[in-house]
Amino acid sequence: MKIFSLGRRIAVLLFFLLILIAYSIFIEPFQIETEYLSYDYTLSDQSLTIVQFSDTHFDNFYDLKQAEKIVQAINNAQADIVVFTGDLFDKANSYTNRDKISTYLAEINAVYGKFAVWGNHDYGGGAEKIYEQIMEESGFQVLCNEKVELNLPNSKTLTIIGLDELIFGEPDYSLLNENYTNPALLLVHEPDAVLNIAENALPFLTLTGHSHGGQVRIPFLGSPVHTVYAKAYCYKDYQLSNQSYLYVNTGLGTTTLPVRFNVKPSITVFKVTI
Repeated sequence: MKIFSLGRRIAVLLFFLLILIAYSIFIEPFQIETEYLSYDYTLSDQSLTIVQFSDTHFDNFYDLKQAEKIVQAINNAQADIVVFTGDLFDKANSYTNRDKISTYLAEINAVYGKFAVWGNHDYGGGAEKIYEQIMEESGFQVLCNEKVELNLPNSKTLTIIGLDELIFGEPDYSLLNENYTNPALLLVHEPDAVLNIAENALPFLTLTGHSHGGQVRIPFLGSPVHTVYAKAYCYKDYQLSNQSYLYVNTGLGTTTLPVRFNVKPSITVFKVTI
């Protein structure tokens, strides 16, 4: 009787394990969650809506149907500025629809502009030859160790700085050496890049991706795996100093394994008073 009872328990455990695996492969990776956050640079009543998406890792498993859903979710936020923080494809040389992605991303709307930076998967596998072209065809300005000044209503200005990624690229941290009199937004793929920036040079808001939030988060334990350059900062929002914040987007796609559990794919909508 005890053996039968133990066998039943094992069978029930295996059944729920199979359900959990199926959910983690076929359901959660295809959901899109929208997270809303607010940051105050000033106490004015003028705000910007900045939408971030990251780490789409498009491949033959995560394809054009998802691209359509992503564009719709972003446009629902009615963005002033849209930013993409890298890793457009998972493996560009094996993805059959890479030439169609710009048609979808071009449908993303933003009042003042769309900006992107490089991720580590945007180098190698042929991606380095097509990434910038695809993003520009999609209406994004790709910033690689560059900055732009956006002139906004009421004589306001926002500085946007885009650094190259850390693994295969060559980020130029000297762009952060000057004192900005206006709010500065830093875009860089890996969150641990902020460890290379002096505290007094940190911008008002840094937006990153790369970590995928671990892709799997076990309740009460967190993520068992942290990727390189996402070890100090891995999951969502951090305050780095009195007026400097870091956000790590959990991304939309997957890599290594097509699995997500307790880390839903997400876009993030920021209301920033300037």
